[in-house]
Amino acid sequence: MRKIVSCQEKYEYVGQKLQKINQDGFTESMLVSSNDTKRSQRQRRRKMKRSRSRSQDLQKMELMNMTQLCDIDPMIDDLKVLARCISLWKSHPAGRPNEVWALDMVFQDAHGNRVQSTVRNKKISKFELLIDEGSCYRIGNLSVGDNGSKYPMRYEGGVIKELFPRMFALELNKNATVSSKLNASSLDNSFRRKARSGIEEMQLNSLAEISRMTTLVPCEDRYVWTLESDGVFSVASIRKEIDGNRFQDVSLPTRWVKSVPIKVNIIAWKVKSNALPTRFNISRRGMDIDSIVCPICNAGVESTNHIFFQCVVVRQIMRKISSWWNIDYSDVNSYEEWQVWLVSIRIQSKLKGVLEGVYYGLWWYMWNFRNKLLFDKKIPEKALIFDNLVSSSFYWCKFRCKASFKWDDWLKNPYIVLV
Repeated sequence: MRKIVSCQEKYEYVGQKLQKINQDGFTESMLVSSNDTKRSQRQRRRKMKRSRSRSQDLQKMELMNMTQLCDIDPMIDDLKVLARCISLWKSHPAGRPNEVWALDMVFQDAHGNRVQSTVRNKKISKFELLIDEGSCYRIGNLSVGDNGSKYPMRYEGGVIKELFPRMFALELNKNATVSSKLNASSLDNSFRRKARSGIEEMQLNSLAEISRMTTLVPCEDRYVWTLESDGVFSVASIRKEIDGNRFQDVSLPTRWVKSVPIKVNIIAWKVKSNALPTRFNISRRGMDIDSIVCPICNAGVESTNHIFFQCVVVRQIMRKISSWWNIDYSDVNSYEEWQVWLVSIRIQSKLKGVLEGVYYGLWWYMWNFRNKLLFDKKIPEKALIFDNLVSSSFYWCKFRCKASFKWDDWLKNPYIVLV
């Protein structure tokens, strides 16, 4: 027979049992009602159901607003993707297993669509702390990054991904090679979705046309130097390219006078091409200087034409040279005018070359005088410019010309150098 126990007796029985346990070792007494325990369990289950339903509703709302990986369009900014990182690995360059080239990962959304992403080696440390294999991520502000391949797919008109950005956005394998695409059954077999009508269809047709005209040769990829017809790099070709873009086009050839040193010829070439760092040229290049006035005469802007042709000091010396050589003097304002004046002088061609070397020496001494005036503590004397020019030109011509002459002959009659 089963004994029927009333509620009061049940409470007393449970209480006696707990009190007995407390006497054996528990410090606090507890009186537990079985009815209260069942009620709290039912309330706890109701709360869990409500929280589950709320989380499911939130997940549904998120999935409704999320974009599938196969429908990502890089031209749209407000896209959100919910995907799980199912694979994560590090890529190494060929032959260098200890060097990390990139961090590659594969994401998969709830519909099974997958996409591969690559992080360059400069940003690996940042993403290593954020990405874990098996974790789920909500991704926004999507964009198509650069190709991490060492040799991006190129065409003679440019890089493929720059010519056809929509096709590059649809491609799952961003590191695909030209041979892999040409050997495939179709160009869009590795796309995450079919190309849509409009600009995507136009780019796909253009890419297919280029593929039909492309023929691969059985050799490894290599760099081609476009400045040479054979495709091989040469220092001469890059020097010609730099000179053609940097230096101005000079219609007249550069004249080198044998009767003066190379340093004097270089100054003459810089005067002709306006390549000296005068104050006007420095200010024109964006550098801040205190003044652009000529430091020699303080009467004009320090330009190439002013220092070597228009300055009061240089014109006084040019008059002395004309008197020394017994030729007619004429004021000139530029290199072109000086060259016209030199051609108009009726003297022998060899002697005219020596006279041209004397003027080259004048420009060299004028530039040297200008630099000493600006940077030396002792102020140079203007009267010594002509004397130094006559003395230096004597030694230059004496040791570079075939004729033998003395110092007195050089002072009285420079024509003696041709005897």
